[in-house]
Amino acid sequence: MEAAYFLEDEVTRKVADQFELLRKLSEAGVKDIALRAMGLSDKSRRKVLEAIDAVREQEGLPAPPEQDRP
Repeated sequence: MEAAYFLEDEVTRKVADQFELLRKLSEAGVKDIALRAMGLSDKSRRKVLEAIDAVREQEGLPAPPEQDRP
């Protein structure tokens, strides 16, 4: 770990934010989805994302923020 983690507030905040995101992803069961997606082709991963988007829409959830997709 870099010394900057202990000395710079901005670096500390960014690392803490990353840990919080990991915790939330773990609680949401995202780890299980990610593990199952390992090894899939780009085309197959896009299909999985499309399926998730369709289910979100069916459940009345808002569209997820746009991210770079494979």
